Amino acid sequence: MIPQKVIEEIRERTDIVQIIGSMLELKKSGSNYKALCPFHGEKTPSFMVSPDKQIYHCFGCGKGGNVFHFLMEYEGVGFVEAVRNLGREIGIDVDKYLGTGEGREKRDRYYSAMEFAARFYHKALLDESGRIRGYLQERDIDDDLCELFGIGYAPAGWDHLYKAALEAGHGKDTLIDLNLVMRSRGGSGYRDYFRNRIIFPIAMLSNRVVGLAGRVLDRSEPKYLNTTESPIYSKGRILYGLNKGKDAIRKSGSAIVVEGYVDYLMLWKKGIRNICAVCGTSLTEEQARLLARYAKRVYIINDGDRAGIRAAVRAADQFIIHGLEAFVVKLPEGEDPDSFVRKQGEENLHDLMQASSSYFIYLKNEAESGSHTTFRKRRVIEHLLG
Repeated sequence: MIPQKVIEEIRERTDIVQIIGSMLELKKSGSNYKALCPFHGEKTPSFMVSPDKQIYHCFGCGKGGNVFHFLMEYEGVGFVEAVRNLGREIGIDVDKYLGTGEGREKRDRYYSAMEFAARFYHKALLDESGRIRGYLQERDIDDDLCELFGIGYAPAGWDHLYKAALEAGHGKDTLIDLNLVMRSRGGSGYRDYFRNRIIFPIAMLSNRVVGLAGRVLDRSEPKYLNTTESPIYSKGRILYGLNKGKDAIRKSGSAIVVEGYVDYLMLWKKGIRNICAVCGTSLTEEQARLLARYAKRVYIINDGDRAGIRAAVRAADQFIIHGLEAFVVKLPEGEDPDSFVRKQGEENLHDLMQASSSYFIYLKNEAESGSHTTFRKRRVIEHLLG
């Protein structure tokens, strides 16, 4: 438990207008400030912030509270994490008040082990000077990208991470719970889950690593392996790279959503910052709700084949339900965002985005061609009536 006096000190030393104003575009309205509500779609501001009472309230959806409540809703964190983050801003170390409960200790062990694995694989990549670095260079993934996003390499052996993690003091059960290691097929001994793969760390909004994705270096299957659901990771609730791109998304009011990690990295390298990617799954309701806190419109850019377009349409369904204006951007068949931007450049990608139709126009064209579905038509009707 955080002492109440510590919570009050943090709240009293924090200006809610400054905090919310760094995330939303606030405009003076009498003695208060107003903005478009980040928690539901609206065209007329009904979200009010009171500097005198240090609270916020939306007259549209009813959400409101103090600065802690706002961070919990906006960043998708718990109360303790919200207090901890604000405390860090003003120089108060909240962790020393949290005690050493068994549940917290276990969770800290999970975070520590996952971050160890990410560092281990990143160092393995830095120590690699042969074909692995050459493979990344062929994909235009340079050292700056590798450093910024912590990209790593899982060696081809059986138990490199397992041995290193045990030597560093991480427990076997913790590594198994996080799906970093698994039992050998013969039943005796343990082996690393990731072997001979490029590693992409997956981080929460707070930049804490909670999962990993591993990509093959050849045409073998599966192309990607992700750490499975764990006590600290749920792939349906996190968008890859949103921790890096959220400020640009918030500032521009728009987000670009791609399917792959490499797609994300290549767009980032080309200077496109308002981006995020799904983590090896179809876009979920939780991911759409998360992105709606930052963006008003979204451009979905998947592979240019039929499967990519179908996935983009399903994602658009989720986005419009959560109040975003959605655009399905069609790439030439056989292209993905990575290959397209490397061949054609970011300006041509922007041109495609500008030329793309809104989701409702897309559905109208689908209906006229006879390829619409009853399910999507119902989604549109529900959205318009809502």
